[in-house]
Amino acid sequence: MIRAVFVAIAFFAGALILWPAGAPAERYSLCRTDGYLHRFDPRLLPQDCEVIATAQINWRGGHATLRAIRPSSTAMPDEGQAAADVRDAALRIGAAMDRMGGSLQLDDVTVLFSSYASPPTASGDEVLVKGAYIAAAGRPYADECAVGYFKAGRAHDSNDLIFTLAHEIYHCIQYKTWPTSREDGWLIEGTAEYFGYLAKPDFGAGFIPQFDAHIQRHALNEMVYPAVVYFLWLGDKDGPLAVRAFIPAYDLDMESVIPADTWLRFGQDYFDGNIKMPDPRLPLPSTPQVTTTRSISATTRIASPAYPPYSLNEEIWSFAANKRFDLTYAPRPADTRITWRKDQGGGWVEPLTTLSTCGNEQRYRVLYVSTNSFGYGDTNIRVQPSGGTCRCPIGTWEETSDSLKHYFEQSAVPGSTPPKYVSGGRRLTLNADHTGSFSYESVVTETGQLPSAWLRQTKTGGTHFTWKVVDGNLLTVLQPGNNLLNLYNEMRFGTGMRTENRRGGAQSIGHSFFCDGAGLHLRQLPRGPSMIPGLQTNFNVDMDFAPAG
Repeated sequence: MIRAVFVAIAFFAGALILWPAGAPAERYSLCRTDGYLHRFDPRLLPQDCEVIATAQINWRGGHATLRAIRPSSTAMPDEGQAAADVRDAALRIGAAMDRMGGSLQLDDVTVLFSSYASPPTASGDEVLVKGAYIAAAGRPYADECAVGYFKAGRAHDSNDLIFTLAHEIYHCIQYKTWPTSREDGWLIEGTAEYFGYLAKPDFGAGFIPQFDAHIQRHALNEMVYPAVVYFLWLGDKDGPLAVRAFIPAYDLDMESVIPADTWLRFGQDYFDGNIKMPDPRLPLPSTPQVTTTRSISATTRIASPAYPPYSLNEEIWSFAANKRFDLTYAPRPADTRITWRKDQGGGWVEPLTTLSTCGNEQRYRVLYVSTNSFGYGDTNIRVQPSGGTCRCPIGTWEETSDSLKHYFEQSAVPGSTPPKYVSGGRRLTLNADHTGSFSYESVVTETGQLPSAWLRQTKTGGTHFTWKVVDGNLLTVLQPGNNLLNLYNEMRFGTGMRTENRRGGAQSIGHSFFCDGAGLHLRQLPRGPSMIPGLQTNFNVDMDFAPAG
């Protein structure tokens, strides 16, 4: 009996009729056995088959044979290229299995290349879709996983073939490794797509644009192949081992594996463009969509939006210039999360309760996520003139994204590898009573180019000080207490990973400054010679800030 067939779509299936006949090859005798070819396609009767290629899939836990065959009547023009692609796929699949780690299991795999379009019929527990390809583990040949490769409406290149084989053979891995796991489409196909990208990171956008187009109104678990975006994020954040561990962990409900705070972090990284492909040099080919834009200039009430659980929705709220906004929020369900971020620069913060726009309108991105609820509570906004809240440098200021990149993407030691700014922000508060603070809001940087050796650091905390202006310079004195940053380090070496917490100093404030329509600008003061003889550095501590709430 054939286990439920995993179905993929015709986007990847190749038009095999474009390949002319190759030289006669080794015959594959099982094709003459009653019922053997029926596992690939119920229309196929016993007949002669030829072996196109045979390769070994080797991984740390074992090995399996990958065999590609075709009916003798099926013509394949560039059979040599197809054979080379199969061997390449075997190497990549073994390497991807090693990256996922754990005790993955795989039977021998036979791939049948057919000149048919895939059958449109359904019988028993088989479900075949016209124009698609299938992968299934079957009986009576218990130690072989059968993959049928069918004709579709366009030609197939090597990239398609390698990615497709990796995706489909991962279904064989799923069946062998987790025979009793749930077969929800978003889980089964989303992780198979992820495995395809592990084997072929540069394959292309695939179903990712469909995720961009539908995640606003559809839950993650209502998707199938586009759910790969979540697993690409999980693999980028916690490594491929986390994707492997996800499958047996998923049991009865989504919240058991994706709690609200995890879904929120995914949404923040998704909208910020901070997800990488399994090759960290490649960004996710994604264009997130904004749900709506609201212009706010007068006292108003914003009714709670209704977004499905496990969807992602970002709105733009544009606050008019020269006004003060006081915001209050109705109670909302515990599984909901709302976070704000300046449209340009700054980190994600809790919804603001006050906001002064001074001389320019201010645009904020508002992210809504939930795991069970459809509503988030109403928002009441009271508007009044800004009054005297915009006396520069008094105010609350958020560092611009250009300034953050400039500051963090430089090296204090000449010749060393500079880090890369990923996300987060810094907020400078200068109160009218001449107290203030400079806070780091989950500033994430990464150092290292290879997936086998890199450091990801998250900086939180900040300083508290008193301040004054002397001769056009903004000078500060630290107040007693904790003025150190917490540095959470995630370090990867080969397949291993280590985490640690350290303490470190924050940037001090002692700059010349000026204000204009764009905000507050700090410029470093002339520095004396280095205290370490012979050490020269071009590290620059200029900073630019926009008004914040």
